[in-house]
Amino acid sequence: ASTDFLLPPMDQLPTPSKQLSSINISCEDVYLAPSKAFGCDQLSPCFIKLCAGSIVQSVTSLFQESIMYSHVPDEWKIHKITPVFKAGDRHCVSNYRPISLLCILSKVLESIIDNKVIPFIWGLLCRNQFGFLSNRFAVSQLLSFFSIIMSHYEKGNSVDQVYFDIRKAFNLVPHSILLFKIWRLGITGPLWCWFRDYLAHRQHYVCIDGCSSSLLPVRSGAPQGSILGPLLFLVFINDVPSVINHSDLYLFADDSKLQQVSSSSNHLQEDKFPGSLIDGTTIPTLESHRDLGLMVRSDLSWSDHYRHISSKAYASLYLIKRSFSTVDGTVKKRLYISLVQSKLAYCSQLWRPNLK
Repeated sequence: ASTDFLLPPMDQLPTPSKQLSSINISCEDVYLAPSKAFGCDQLSPCFIKLCAGSIVQSVTSLFQESIMYSHVPDEWKIHKITPVFKAGDRHCVSNYRPISLLCILSKVLESIIDNKVIPFIWGLLCRNQFGFLSNRFAVSQLLSFFSIIMSHYEKGNSVDQVYFDIRKAFNLVPHSILLFKIWRLGITGPLWCWFRDYLAHRQHYVCIDGCSSSLLPVRSGAPQGSILGPLLFLVFINDVPSVINHSDLYLFADDSKLQQVSSSSNHLQEDKFPGSLIDGTTIPTLESHRDLGLMVRSDLSWSDHYRHISSKAYASLYLIKRSFSTVDGTVKKRLYISLVQSKLAYCSQLWRPNLK
């Protein structure tokens, strides 16, 4: 993604009141028990796990020097992209989900940095962001969001909700703006320079049926398939709610929704006014919308959601009955809990009290 924003020199960047300029990495921080697939380096996760005791000192030294010299090896910046078919026409590129694989050791280092940076910036993260953060879940956001709606509904007020979907959100993050926001949160010095090198000169290639394409540059975006990618995306959109006045913005990663409360008197003649506009385009009004897995109706009833989860649960139950009829009861119970009960219980804290 192109951008007109040019990152100022380090000596011209604003000085944060609280700074994290470096981190210490010890052997205790290095957890060499990856369970993921082979990366583009072809190192076996099982091999690394079996050799962990013998290589942990060397790996720790490698990580320490990476932070000290603000350098990420070029091999760690290569993404292996494997397209996985979703549904529809197999000849349509948009019907495939790209799965990005990175070198295993790079993800181990990213996990260490992630665990040390998040506590430092935790108090600076938007309180209405519920994605990619520990102890913040979809149900937490929905309970917070709809409790406000219900309180205003009981007062006779109206609440307008606008749902946004950021197209290719992770892929279109400009690195210069992201680095500026990382600095503003207090990540400075060698650690900030490490992030700058981490984002620079990344490459990817596509692998299909054992055939690989040539390497192509990645000029924007939070690195897909990485440990730090979600954190970097949260940093990038962290200040969005602060520029919105008179409304509340709720975020779950790149899913966002805007909430605007109006007194009942403001809606007495709503049929005489056009719908809401964004850049001259009318926002369509919906009776029902899917919100983080819940089917939400404009009248705040859950009838659509009941039908939706019942249909999905029955389909899973039929699958268990047809495909696992000969297994013992213990296995069937586990299948029921994971495939059926999980669908029926999802966010039931929100809709179950309203069931009559």
